[in-house]
Amino acid sequence: MATLVEDLNQLLADYQVLYHKVRNFHWNVRGEHFFQLHAEFETLYTALALRVDEIAERILALGGSPTGSMAVWLETSRLEEAGTELSSRDMVAALAHDLETVNGYLAATIEKGEAASDRPTVNLLDAFSDAQAQTLWMFRSFLGGVPAR
Repeated sequence: MATLVEDLNQLLADYQVLYHKVRNFHWNVRGEHFFQLHAEFETLYTALALRVDEIAERILALGGSPTGSMAVWLETSRLEEAGTELSSRDMVAALAHDLETVNGYLAATIEKGEAASDRPTVNLLDAFSDAQAQTLWMFRSFLGGVPAR
């Protein structure tokens, strides 16, 4: 289970960076899609905050310790921060890319959870992946069906 705890802490870092990126976009979105995206970004960062909490609690349930330092999250996350001057379209494209990336990490961690017969972790991460697939589809539709970067 130690490896699974390490993977969950890695996901925790990824989700923390993604959460803060979405909050940034929520605050800084401009233009003709402001109302739609401002609300959508709020929905997404609220869901991400819950996922962060659930990952940390799963780490604790497995006997591990969740990382709690922004410095550690920024250092270890596989996602990049974003600035505040992106167009609304670029914000959506960046988030689509990140959700696609995180879903790949989830799939790898799910496989490890299955190998360890850790059904609660698998179920948790499957639910995240399913919800993110829906959001990813909506973001891609917003972009005109263009795949993420």
